[in-house]
Amino acid sequence: MPDASKAVPVANSLLDPNERQTFWNRIRSEYQSLQEQFFSRFGRKCIPIQDARARPAKITQPNFTSPKWHGLAILGTPAHIQKISSASVHVPVGTLIIKITLSDLIPYLNWTAFLNAWELQGSYPAILEDPSVGLEAQRLYSDAQALLQQMAHQNLLHPAGVIGVFPAIVNHEEITIPPSNGWPQQPLKLHFFREQGPKSDSEPCPCLTDFLPRDNSGTYAYVGAFALTAGHGLSQLIETYATQNDTYLSLMAEVLSDRLRRSIFRICTPSCNRTLVRNSIRPSVQVTKPKTNWDPSG
Repeated sequence: MPDASKAVPVANSLLDPNERQTFWNRIRSEYQSLQEQFFSRFGRKCIPIQDARARPAKITQPNFTSPKWHGLAILGTPAHIQKISSASVHVPVGTLIIKITLSDLIPYLNWTAFLNAWELQGSYPAILEDPSVGLEAQRLYSDAQALLQQMAHQNLLHPAGVIGVFPAIVNHEEITIPPSNGWPQQPLKLHFFREQGPKSDSEPCPCLTDFLPRDNSGTYAYVGAFALTAGHGLSQLIETYATQNDTYLSLMAEVLSDRLRRSIFRICTPSCNRTLVRNSIRPSVQVTKPKTNWDPSG
């Protein structure tokens, strides 16, 4: 819709059983026309999908070893884990429980990105000595450190996440994750795109699934996924600062929560690759590991 004023008549058309189909047909026709105009403008044609499948990316598969572990892992503070345990939440058999605290994440916080979020351009720690913005950067850094310590000591934020490593069957542009240990309960299908743009006959038409063993190889491929947050408790914290008319601390908490979320990613990816998956895999994220008591295996 070009503007909000069109929302009401569009909603009325969708809700009216006498107008709905006519409305859908008109919209479908308009978008078909737009699609044809777009492709005619660029003169772009697509290779038939069967021809594209016959030209996958040529991948030399390394010697494959199954991961040490596959399944689900739940990350969270002790209080968050206890809350899950006491709630009526289905936790599949064999799920790993990994306890983390806010203090574990602080050494991994990207201070350059934090200061950039406040529109202070420069790299940490050099920016703290910058003649133009150094004093403001020092103030923000000091205030952030104080709020982080308060959050950690008073358990104001609860980082949490779910990590999954699953056996998968590959078929063309589709990956199927079969039921295993109670999750998923039904086969889960993931669909990917294959390049179909016009190319010379010698050029491949790659798809992400080309990088995984096919289902006729006799070997399962494995795929991973994760969902991470450092924001449990953030809305209550922001509401508290709002009642105190403290916009500055409200914004500070929100920016820190976003950076802490990235810290979970930075700490989990190399550790899970090394401890849960396999020793030789290259981590997806390269970080300098500071000293920490966090142990992904415990």
